[in-house]
Amino acid sequence: MQFFIRYKGYLMEYVFLEGNSALPQDAREDLVVTTFDMYLDNNKSKKVKGDCYEGRITTDGTRFVLGAFGGQRFFLKLDTDFGKMNLECLVTQKVNAFS
Repeated sequence: MQFFIRYKGYLMEYVFLEGNSALPQDAREDLVVTTFDMYLDNNKSKKVKGDCYEGRITTDGTRFVLGAFGGQRFFLKLDTDFGKMNLECLVTQKVNAFS
């Protein structure tokens, strides 16, 4: 799943490398926003809690390339109403030289 979102004045791109479709859309969107904040604030670890999940998002700052997309790699370890989940995603800030 890939998202392009304008967030806090930035065009951000987000790709789940490893996901789980059991997680509801609103929970995924909350995790995307938290990961964007971590990326923009250069945070390495953050506890997260939502209606159906609790856990931690971490990154070691590693950049990863997948085809034409590259970004900072984040790891999401969650206890959810649907069982334990280990998710991975890439986040990057898109830069437009003409704006």
